[in-house]
Amino acid sequence: MDELIQTNNIVFSILIFIFTCLAIWMFFIGRSFKKQARIELKYTGKADAELIRFDKEDDVYIPIYRFMINGRLYEQTVGNYFVNEKDLPKYKAEIGSHIQIKYNEQNPTEFTLGPKYTYAQGVLFIAGGIIFMFIDIIIILTMIFVMYKNGQI
Repeated sequence: MDELIQTNNIVFSILIFIFTCLAIWMFFIGRSFKKQARIELKYTGKADAELIRFDKEDDVYIPIYRFMINGRLYEQTVGNYFVNEKDLPKYKAEIGSHIQIKYNEQNPTEFTLGPKYTYAQGVLFIAGGIIFMFIDIIIILTMIFVMYKNGQI
């Protein structure tokens, strides 16, 4: 009987650890998504951009886009997008392709290839973290109940 109780305690402890880790991870991911979504709100303008080439920088290749806003032509890279050498042939086939970008109307040199994260994704991850914390609480209460029932506390 003592072995069964000890096994239950180990299982409960492992479950608590797993669900706590998941909850913390989901909270941090959710906050990150929400923060990134808020940053991307400044990109309100839309334009058509053409992938014109890849520039080599260190060990990676950075895509360069050309787009026109208010009669002015821009050629530049976007944020931290890059391609490694082994994937380059696949992406080089896309040179000349067009994509819709979103840019900052106050500073058109700031643009993004589209929203990577939405506010809703952040909220969903945080809600998932809260659910995992509730599961943790249920597991802890169940563990206390089982220990009380077996006379351990």
